[in-house]
Amino acid sequence: MATSTSQASPTVVSQTTASTLVPSDAPAINAQPVELDASASVTPEEVRRRRGSEIRGGSEKRDEIVAQRKRDPGVIVDVPGGLTAEEVEAVGKVVR
Repeated sequence: MATSTSQASPTVVSQTTASTLVPSDAPAINAQPVELDASASVTPEEVRRRRGSEIRGGSEKRDEIVAQRKRDPGVIVDVPGGLTAEEVEAVGKVVR
């Protein structure tokens, strides 16, 4: 019976050291740091107001689109979900 030992290969170990993952000697791309998360011109209150209006407006638009599609006979709007476990079991009993 063969036994196996789990040892990391030297190649993998050398590739996972911090010095090889992120080179710190690379020159900077920008002279000034750039903030990507938020804009300085938008206040937190403005962000909250925008998010609130998007949420309210989104559901109204969705309801309007769904109602419009329900009137179109070529569009299936109410697609049933997948079978439940009970339904699968019932079908299995009938088929067998």
